[in-house]
Amino acid sequence: MTYTPFVEEVRGKGGVIAVEPFTEAHGRWEFTNAYIQDPDGYNLVLGAMRDRT
Repeated sequence: MTYTPFVEEVRGKGGVIAVEPFTEAHGRWEFTNAYIQDPDGYNLVLGAMRDRT
């Protein structure tokens, strides 16, 4: 899964990307996350997981 188009749209409209999209694995799960900071400083987490087995 890729968040690149969405992240670039947010960035292009002046949004703050707190953590660039990244993919990691934990056990049998692979996950992709990105963090977008809202105007109050909260991080909104976009995430997806899939079973690697």
